[in-house]
Amino acid sequence: MTTWLEQQMSDPEFRLALAQEEPLMEFLDALHEAMQAQELSRSALARRYGTTCSYVSQVFRGHRALTLSTASKLAHACGYRLRVTLEKED
Repeated sequence: MTTWLEQQMSDPEFRLALAQEEPLMEFLDALHEAMQAQELSRSALARRYGTTCSYVSQVFRGHRALTLSTASKLAHACGYRLRVTLEKED
């Protein structure tokens, strides 16, 4: 018996959509870990970034488009530097 995800992975459009969202999910996960390591709340991150807690929450919920510039600034507000790499697809 195949899982729902295995069934969806046979669809090229689904695989593309997943590949497009994966870097964003990885970034938000890493940002969340950095915040936890510093015991930094979303409101504290927002103050460091110069925005509202609502904006930061919208970013984490996926309700705001996240550009590389914004991601870099959020990382910087946590004391990190954003690095981007390309990997050859299998």
